Order: sequence, then structure tokens, then C-alpha cells
Amino acid sequence: GNCVFLQVGQCGNQLGLELLNALYGHHLGNQMESSGLDIKNDALLNTIFRPNSEGNHSSGSSDCKWTARAVCVDTEPKVINSCLESTKAKSWSNRDQSKVTRRRSMIIANNTSNLIKVDGGWGYDLRSVVYRHGGAGNNWALGYQMASSSHQPQSMRSPAAKCTDNSNEFLQTILDGCLRRELEHCDQPVTLCTMHSIAGGTGSGLGAKLTEELADVYGDVCRVNIAIGPYHMGEVVVQHYNTVLSLSAVASASDAVLLFENETAQLLCRQMNGIARPLLTDVNRLIAANLLPVFIPKLTLRHNASDPLHPVVSSSGLLDDILHLCRHPSYRFLDVKHTPQTASDAVQHTYDSYNTLFKTLAAMQMSGSASERLISAIYKQSAHLASNAACVKSAASIVCFHGDGAKDAARDLINQLHPPTCQSPVKSPHLPTHHHPSQQQPPTALPLLQEYVRSHSEILRSQTALAAQQVCVQYSGIGQKVGGYHRSASLLSNSQAVLPLLQRSVAKAESMFRVGAYVHQYTNYGMERDDFVEAFYTLGGVINSYLEL
Repeated sequence: GNCVFLQVGQCGNQLGLELLNALYGHHLGNQMESSGLDIKNDALLNTIFRPNSEGNHSSGSSDCKWTARAVCVDTEPKVINSCLESTKAKSWSNRDQSKVTRRRSMIIANNTSNLIKVDGGWGYDLRSVVYRHGGAGNNWALGYQMASSSHQPQSMRSPAAKCTDNSNEFLQTILDGCLRRELEHCDQPVTLCTMHSIAGGTGSGLGAKLTEELADVYGDVCRVNIAIGPYHMGEVVVQHYNTVLSLSAVASASDAVLLFENETAQLLCRQMNGIARPLLTDVNRLIAANLLPVFIPKLTLRHNASDPLHPVVSSSGLLDDILHLCRHPSYRFLDVKHTPQTASDAVQHTYDSYNTLFKTLAAMQMSGSASERLISAIYKQSAHLASNAACVKSAASIVCFHGDGAKDAARDLINQLHPPTCQSPVKSPHLPTHHHPSQQQPPTALPLLQEYVRSHSEILRSQTALAAQQVCVQYSGIGQKVGGYHRSASLLSNSQAVLPLLQRSVAKAESMFRVGAYVHQYTNYGMERDDFVEAFYTLGGVINSYLEL
């Protein structure tokens, strides 16, 4: 299918730029390693980009061949102009086809004397860029009202569409002008992906309003929100109000909400890259690297009842993943984890086995940790996990292997999830099966796998079935590496791992609301106290649903 991005606010536009860079860099790096530069039929490129055949391109170069399927929206022009300028300065090149690494927004290699231009890169369609002046002042209510007819802004501008100062026309320009044009370029089933923060005013307020409008106008299209959570101790005093109001709105209007916290990204920047004080660019780049496995095309293995040793293989994308993960309207929140997490200069020398990668992912998931280094030593012991009933519960999960031998590792995991009843166990170098107690064998992932399967609830299934059917196993294309790792694994799950962010935000927002702190800043823009109460009630219901898994 095709994926159309709606980048809202400072965070949404900066993260969108880094994610598109990462996706394009992933495609180009794998093309170079496979010694093939034919990009016309590349599944990833056709999903995220479209050919640049109509001009109006942000790169300002005729060599730029691809246009992002994206709409950029903000309430002030500074960040959008910066993103557009960065696409002009970007250069995609191949200097050494044996080693490709990313620095900033360029594909570079070690030998600087051998520059061979292979592609003109990508850019934004200037007609799909809309912004206005004034900002939202870190106020959810102001950001929400800026896209409704009741609010009158100072000014508004679209580089390719004439707009008036009416906020309702601002909304119509986004939906009926820019977004509809991008959808008309799609020739496959579409997933609308809205990227925004939930702490500030534009991302949380305008992002929530656009999400609700998308549900009304494009209700038959799959809609996904990538929501970036605030720091635990942020600089915005009303960030918890904004978070609760935003998440309560998008939880009702979106098909899935993928959460990622700035706090987690900053921690991983320090641990993996050794950056003592990460900048916003570093944080956005790391989040983009973790989101990348979600968008690349994959192959899904499904249990074959007639021939258990030969699973059914089918291609899948983000739309298929959402259909698997979010089957019930009470469970819409997702999180993503990726392993290994090594220093940037050690990526090329990391050769973890798939057995080790899966054990690490399962331990991260069941402990609720997004970092390998934060997994308690007790959670690394398979024997303890097998007897621990307090681990994080999941409604559904997707495990995906990337790199050399990914297909074999995925097949082995499927065989362990659905062991043949009349066949002898199949030995595998990737995910070992049971051994006789008398045999001295190293520990395997099987006890961890059994507890991981038990952690998946059957609450969403209408018929009696094994909880293992809630675990979907995938692998990326043969030889497709993610992040430069020879072997890696990712986990996209609908689980209780999102509870800490939800519970913390609701608790802190409620404590402020009880004393009426800063409530007047919201009522000045049309909100009522009952709107807060409704938001608390909505998120409280979501929290209770996840606690019951």
C-alpha cells in the first residue's frame, strides 16, 4: 500500500524529515549493498515516495527524482522553511559501494575521492505545504481552535494555494487541497500517518483537530498517529494538560496511536551514541531509526495447519500490521522496540544471533523497558520469567527479523509458536528447540518464548484459540539490513508498556486540575471544565482496559 504523512507542528515536521531521510537512506544503502541501482520497482520507495513529474519541488533541482507523500502543516513558518531548505542541501551519493553509513542527511562512505552520483534524492511538493503565523503558545485549546471557523488568525500562507485569513479555509486547504491531492496520486490502499507531539500547542491541539477531521472526511482510510510524549520534567508547565487532551481525542478518532517518549529517546542517545547532552536533531534521528522497521515492506509467516513445517508466506505492510494489532477499539496504543542497541561505531561489528535478539526483545517487552541496559538482571533469567506472572501483558505483537538469515529465524519461531503434534522437533541454529536434560546444551529462548506467549491475552478473540495466534512473525526482504546491523529484530506491540506514560500524565494533570491551575488559559479559547473531565474519563477508561489484560 501507500503511506501518506501528515506532519503537524515543530516536532511533526522535524521528525518527519528525519524519518523520510532514514527510509530513503535505508533503500539506497540496501540497493548499494546488493549492487543494484534499479529503483523503479522498489516497494519501499513506491510506498513512501512518488515520482517527481510535476515540478513544484522543494529541492529546486531537476535531478531530484522522488517526492515525499507528505503534507507539512504548522502555525508558524520557521520550522517548515528549515525542512524545505534541508532538502535543497541534501546530496545522495555512493562513494564506496561496500560500506555505506549515514551522517546528518547524506549517504556517505569512507573514500572521499570516489564520488559517483547515483540519485538526485527526494524533496517535498511545495503545493503540499501550509503554514500560518502566530503559533499556538503551548496551548492545546488554541491549537485546536486554529483549525475551526470560530477562530480568526493573524495571517496564513500556502506556497501554492491562495488562502484567506479564515481558519475554516485553513482546514479546508489542508484536507481538500493538499491531502486530497496526495491521495489522488496513490494507486494502492492508503494509510494516513499523522506525526505530532502531544506536549506543545500546535502538535497536540491542531494534531488532535486534524485527526478528528480525518476520521470524518476519510473514515474509510486507515489512520495512524505517531505521538511523541514529553519529557518527564519538561519545560512546558501545562504539558500534562496538553497530553491528556490530545491523547483522549486521538484515541477516539484514530485506528492506532504509536507512542514514543522524548525521555526514552534521550536516554538511548546517551547510551548508544555517547552524547552527553543530545540535541533535538539527535533525538529525532534516534526516534526515526526506531520507527524505520515499522514502515519497510515485510513478509509475514502464518501457521499452515495442513503442513506445519512450511508456513504460509504473504507480503504485508503497515496497513496489515494495524489490522492485526488493533482489533478492538479499546486497545489502540502501540509501542515499538528495536535491538541490538550498540554504539554507532560498533554497528558493523555486531553479530548477535537471532536467538539472542529474540531473548532480548522478549525481556524488554515483559519488563516494560525500551533500553537493553535497563533490563534488570533478574529479567534476563529465563527461569524467573517463566514463573513470573507480573510481566507486561500484551493484546497482540509483531516480531520482525532483519538481515542475513531472517527468513529461517522467522520460520523457526513460527514452528515454536505452533509445534507440530505428530512430528519430531526440528533442530535449528537460529531458535533452538527442547533438548534432553542429560545433554549439556546452552540456555535457549524457549522458556522465555513460552512466557512471552502466555503474556498475550485472549480477551480480543471471539473463539477459543491459543494466545500464540496473537503473535505475528515477520521478516524483511532477503538481505535487507536495518540500521547497518548484520542481524536485528524489532517488536511492534499493543501492550501495557504504554501505561506509565498514560498514568503519569493523567495523575499530574488531575492534581493540577483539582486546584484550578492554568485552567483559565484554556477556557479563554472556548474550552469548558467539563471538557477536561471528559478527557480524564476517556483516558481513565483506556487505562482500565489495559490493566485488565
